[in-house]
Amino acid sequence: MPAKGAGVKPVQAVLRALQILETLGQHDRPLALGEIASNVGLNESTTYRLLQTMAQAGFVSSDRRRGFRLTAKLFDLAQAAIPGMEVRTLVRPLLEEVVARCNETANIVLFDGVEVVYVDQVQSRQTIRILAEVGRRLPAYATASGKVFLAHLPPEHLERYLRTVPLHRFTAHTIADPERLRQHLAVVRQRGYAEENQEMEEGVSCVAAPIRDAGGKVVAVLSISGPTARWTDALMEGLLIPTVREYAERMSQLLRE
Repeated sequence: MPAKGAGVKPVQAVLRALQILETLGQHDRPLALGEIASNVGLNESTTYRLLQTMAQAGFVSSDRRRGFRLTAKLFDLAQAAIPGMEVRTLVRPLLEEVVARCNETANIVLFDGVEVVYVDQVQSRQTIRILAEVGRRLPAYATASGKVFLAHLPPEHLERYLRTVPLHRFTAHTIADPERLRQHLAVVRQRGYAEENQEMEEGVSCVAAPIRDAGGKVVAVLSISGPTARWTDALMEGLLIPTVREYAERMSQLLRE
């Protein structure tokens, strides 16, 4: 009996769409239409139609200024294809422990090269709490989780990010100067965690630490978020920072097993 698929003529549109996805996945920045078309050997009109189809399905996002990039939807497919390696499933019990210990909202966050994406969350039990719906995207440079990812990029990738991503000021606390951000990220890298003090939104604070795979690569970030008014220096130093660092390391250990 012939193997499944043997002798079946491939559907060219599907092959081309997959080539586009692979091309986007090989770069840590959005790509212009012309770049993508050149990489896959198609004209821009055909490439654009394929990209728009994938965007409608949620696999690609586009920005007129920045270009096209993959979305976190592909993460779900990739993890489903590797039994036992679904990050959220593995670390969910530990995420719940974080909230039980500090009673603030805890999140698992990914990075798409420009923005961070919230992929899991356990909410605080307190009446006043900070929530970020799963799937929400935020600019990396203005969030604690994003600064963890940026701090661990290869130097050339970080410099490309700083050259190409506009640093808009969301509050008076946002680090919107590339040199200041570069210096801040060096501190994050040295400390092993990042803080966010009302940089994305007034009244919101956050701490975050890296989750690493077996090769030491930062593949996700654990963050704890809460209202700034409740986060005293004593609470930060005595509970929140030690907790996020401890549990990020424990989650990393799970991924290494």
